[in-house]
Amino acid sequence: MRKNFERCPASVIVPSSISILSSVSCILYSFLLLSCSHLPGASSPLRLGPLHFGMTVAEMEKAFPDKDRELDAYDTPLGQSWTIVKPFGDNPPAPDWLTADVDRAALSFWNDRLYRVRLHLTTNNLSRALELKKRFDRGYRLESNLSQSERLFLEYRTADMQVFLSGGGDQNVAAAFVDRRAYEAMDASRQRMRQKAAESFSVEGLRFGMKRPEAQAALGGKSEDSDFFAGLESRAWREPARKIEMILGFSPDLGLAAIPRLSTERWMPRRVQEKIWELTRAFGQGKVKAARDGRILTIDAGAIRVSLIVADCNEAGCMVSEGWLWEGPEIKEQ
Repeated sequence: MRKNFERCPASVIVPSSISILSSVSCILYSFLLLSCSHLPGASSPLRLGPLHFGMTVAEMEKAFPDKDRELDAYDTPLGQSWTIVKPFGDNPPAPDWLTADVDRAALSFWNDRLYRVRLHLTTNNLSRALELKKRFDRGYRLESNLSQSERLFLEYRTADMQVFLSGGGDQNVAAAFVDRRAYEAMDASRQRMRQKAAESFSVEGLRFGMKRPEAQAALGGKSEDSDFFAGLESRAWREPARKIEMILGFSPDLGLAAIPRLSTERWMPRRVQEKIWELTRAFGQGKVKAARDGRILTIDAGAIRVSLIVADCNEAGCMVSEGWLWEGPEIKEQ
């Protein structure tokens, strides 16, 4: 029994005459220590070292002055996403069972306030994800389990947060913590901004719903037939001096419904990045997917779908085309 006493906290060591009770006490106390281990944001506001919801970008930079920081996205004038490489170094904050092997932290801000922290761990080992799952299961309420095969994807909820745990398979283990109220406020604000952008949309003097003579007057010059769109009357305007080609798609009922603008010269990476920032500032963050020989950025902004296609990149630059598609006038319920 002496060895058992050495493993027990001093407060539960009792005389040898009741050694069985001592062993039980040791087991119970050890269980309590494990079950009461600190879970971020479970019973108090989220804090992971210097990271906490509501901190500003300036405070983040001050808290990690010597770390590599990268601006990943500039989503409208109010939103920013940053990555900090190896944020905690050799002195991980509590709880170290989560922070000890964090490779990078992805931080999302809205209106200069931190609302989302995503910790990317250095491993994709499923056993590591399952270890975290056991702890999360004890302190958070499970809302959704979309796990498949050897990959976990779990969503939990607390009074103030949504918590996500993913990883395994070919995906590194990651844990994300989201300030729910801040996210809901951000989402409502973003929807208002997208609606405003859609209502004020105009490119090259063109507005959706225009009839062909109005578009002809806005662009000037001569147009020619095009087979660019299926199901729409297509007309093309070429402007060699500006190195662009405009192609307009007209619906018999709605008028102008589609506007691609193709560049006939290659764009260097910096120009592509500036265009992405311009579109996300105006319409919000979109999704990127692989194309046959490049990438496509797509942003859904109310009744407008915005796209940027970047393809055929080489040392001379990339071929780029922009596009705007209209879903038509909003149908309001009577």
